[in-house]
Amino acid sequence: MSMPLLLATINHATKAMLRPVYLITAQLALLLAVPSHAQLLNVKNDNGDIVNSTQISMAVDSLDGVMLLDLPTVLNGDVLKNVKMRRYELSAPDSSYNYFCWGDCWLASIAHSHMIWSSIGGIDMTPGVPYHGFHAYHEPRGHAGTACFRFVWYDQANVNDTVWVDICFAAEEVGIAEQAITHERMDVYPTPSASDVTFTFEGTSVGARRELVLRDALGQRVRSIRLADGQRTMELTDSELGTGVWFATLERDGVAVTTRRFVITGH
Repeated sequence: MSMPLLLATINHATKAMLRPVYLITAQLALLLAVPSHAQLLNVKNDNGDIVNSTQISMAVDSLDGVMLLDLPTVLNGDVLKNVKMRRYELSAPDSSYNYFCWGDCWLASIAHSHMIWSSIGGIDMTPGVPYHGFHAYHEPRGHAGTACFRFVWYDQANVNDTVWVDICFAAEEVGIAEQAITHERMDVYPTPSASDVTFTFEGTSVGARRELVLRDALGQRVRSIRLADGQRTMELTDSELGTGVWFATLERDGVAVTTRRFVITGH
């Protein structure tokens, strides 16, 4: 696999690109496993709301130009930390392009060429000081559909200290973009759990292929479970998962619908 070229310098004020008017929705189901103040950092939207552990969707009615989302980050705690980031491609239309910046920027690469994409290096972050070096990009290049990516920030000195945000870019023809955001729901309880966890599913997906995808603390895919039509619950044991931080994503026809974070503490 060839490595993409590094964009050493980006001038966002002069870069020729289309910045569309977009709709952002955050699935603000509170994840009670770890309170927000205990997390590595806070990711915020344009309104200053914390969007940790949520999915943000951006929809446009154009298949041209570049879709861009900027999210500032603020380190928590009282100790300077070097923070790195990984981007995981959850789904993307064939022949579309994407890239991102965490400090340094990569050049655009075609979908599926970098399923796991690490930042160039880490950023030395100071607690309480906003950092504006994160930018996510998607280029439809004439191809309709939804591209979803998970961005995971982690402390280089403690890779289990992570924060994630899912970003979905929906590019459709005029009048269709507003329909791109799904309304299915998944919950997981109890969390933290010393043993078993139960998943519940709500919504209508008759005939759709639904999968429960489990990823570890760094967002790496560990297991996928096909759900039966109409299935509303599933139970997994700590022996099946192992202790630690987990991310559960409900996918419908290969597209991420919603994600929940949970913790297995063990006995």
